[in-house]
Amino acid sequence: MIYICLAATKKGFIDALRPVVGLDACHIKGQHPGQLLSAVGVDPNNGVYPIAYAVAEAENYATWTWFLELLAVDLGIENSNGYVFITDRQNGLIDAVGDMFPNFEHRHCLKYLHANFILAGHKGLVLKQHIKAAARKMKKLQDLSERTFDWLSRLDPMQWCRSHFRTHSKCDILLNNMCEAFNRSILDVRDKPIIIILERIRYYIMLLMATKREVMEKWAYDVGPRVFATLEKLKQQSAWCIPSLVEESKYEVKCFGGTQVVVDLRNRSCSCRQWDITGIPCKHAYAAMGQLNGNHISYVHDYYKKEAFMKAYKPMVHPMASQDLRAKTNFPPLLPPKFHKQLGRPKKTRISSTCEPSPSSNPKAKHFPRYNLKIKCSICKQPGHNKRKSLRVNEA
Repeated sequence: MIYICLAATKKGFIDALRPVVGLDACHIKGQHPGQLLSAVGVDPNNGVYPIAYAVAEAENYATWTWFLELLAVDLGIENSNGYVFITDRQNGLIDAVGDMFPNFEHRHCLKYLHANFILAGHKGLVLKQHIKAAARKMKKLQDLSERTFDWLSRLDPMQWCRSHFRTHSKCDILLNNMCEAFNRSILDVRDKPIIIILERIRYYIMLLMATKREVMEKWAYDVGPRVFATLEKLKQQSAWCIPSLVEESKYEVKCFGGTQVVVDLRNRSCSCRQWDITGIPCKHAYAAMGQLNGNHISYVHDYYKKEAFMKAYKPMVHPMASQDLRAKTNFPPLLPPKFHKQLGRPKKTRISSTCEPSPSSNPKAKHFPRYNLKIKCSICKQPGHNKRKSLRVNEA
């Protein structure tokens, strides 16, 4: 096994980023199969920030424990209080994270939670839509399906429900998309030899750090483009809110539909908890700030500011010469991974998850599951089959 954490990404994460870490693993294909373990953070513009990665023979409790022990040393995690780990419920990962970081906040990726939701027998487009808003619509979900409500009630809401998230991380992410994006960026090298895989990942991170530093110079505001687009959207939504000044910094805000919240501009808090969790003013806070004609960007948390972005990407991943030009050391050579010849033709497509469209010979076609659709034959007008079955029976 081999573990790599570049000094540039380690320093950038410690100095500037939110204490949010996504953990994931992907398959290494080819003649040296294994697993690529990765730890990925979120930058001030809500982009992907690779922290560390490792190559292991298999994905289990032992390899994840080994990976997390090294990660804790690099990031200086001693108490683990204040850290948020987002996982996809891989083999041995949940137990390893729980044993290594007992005081952490653990979140499950909603995508994989929905996949388990389908495997448990809760199918239907209506149920899929309600699970995403279950934090606010549990009563409606109970009226729709009592069995589905009982299945969700057995889960810890602090692991998947925004209403139960802690506020210190300033992050409301429900999906482990940063790890998925990192795995997708190295998709074309995962069937190469191990040394080439590691070199391509280092090269990808080196260019990522350099490109982000260049892009930051073109920012028109003190926050990133993604965060600014979110602010503009919230600004439009605040037009339906009516603020009333109660104290010098406290407002009672009434919204269209009968919702009523309390906004505290001094403490940067709102009773809807969106501002508290994300660090970005909600639409109610925008309405209150509109009366003061204040600078809305100044109320955004420092995690999203240009200064934090500069600290995260200022460290440089130094370029490297080819292997024949490097200085020789007296360290023992690394042992090569076990050779294993794969049987059959190599697979080019990955196995789709339960909640994804079924694969098709036409890459542009998307076959979504048909929920609660009753099939009826157009020839005999009988339910339960289509005309293809009728034609096959007649031919026989």
